[in-house]
Amino acid sequence: ATTVPSLIEKELNERSGVSVEVHNLAVNGYMSFQEMLCLERFLASNRVDIAVSIGGKNDAHHAAYERAAEFGMLPARFHTEAEFLRSVERGDLDVLPVAANHLVNHLRRWSYTIDLFGKLIDRIPKSVKRKKPREIIEPVEKNIIWRAGRIVTNHAMMDLMARRHGTRYFLFLQPTAFTKKTLTDEETNCIELLNRGDGPVYAQVEKEFYEALRTIEKQFSFYDITDCLDNVPEPCYVDAAHYRDNAAAVIARAAADILMSAVYTAAGREGRVPGDNALRPKD
Repeated sequence: ATTVPSLIEKELNERSGVSVEVHNLAVNGYMSFQEMLCLERFLASNRVDIAVSIGGKNDAHHAAYERAAEFGMLPARFHTEAEFLRSVERGDLDVLPVAANHLVNHLRRWSYTIDLFGKLIDRIPKSVKRKKPREIIEPVEKNIIWRAGRIVTNHAMMDLMARRHGTRYFLFLQPTAFTKKTLTDEETNCIELLNRGDGPVYAQVEKEFYEALRTIEKQFSFYDITDCLDNVPEPCYVDAAHYRDNAAAVIARAAADILMSAVYTAAGREGRVPGDNALRPKD
């Protein structure tokens, strides 16, 4: 009930007087290319008036940690099958944890309950020492712009698919702890813990990536809502990207402000009349 999609549905229903149903297609960690595949599958079997993506953070994350061209669309963790085969060929013992990880990932995709349990396990401090900490890639302007261009292309393809189905597509640039102007002490501690000392470098990568996303020319509806949490004095984040309930509500209101006109347009096409108490948009 407190996810951003659920709150957007609540906002649109209360404001418009039209019955609005929001389907949440989000998957933890998805990049824009994966979002595109998910949207294409959903549009193929469902009638949709409006499609919305609130994204950017995951793509920025992989731009920071995975420079290799083959991971520009799918993150490296989805290549577990290849690593499994390499481990078998080498005959090393790494094949056991790789196989176990592959099985767990399969089960987590199969069951939302198992995925929730896995997320709880992920939060338990690990006593086993890591072999080598993941190294963040220093910001490289050319690479950042190249990756951002790919992401804009992915969203342009989503917009094209949506148009072919009579659907209006929107991209909202996702607020993160690194886009908030003033952080609380609790939020600062969360960022430092999450990034294990890489916070300042990663923040610079995300800043450059987001700026590239803002400046690249687009032919679809793009809105930067990253400033909507700037004036919220209480903590908004539990880590660099996941929101507390109060922040989710603010983001939902910011998105609903923009989506209202599209809701009325879609309702008008179907001859659905908003209720008397509907708050009509100014534009």
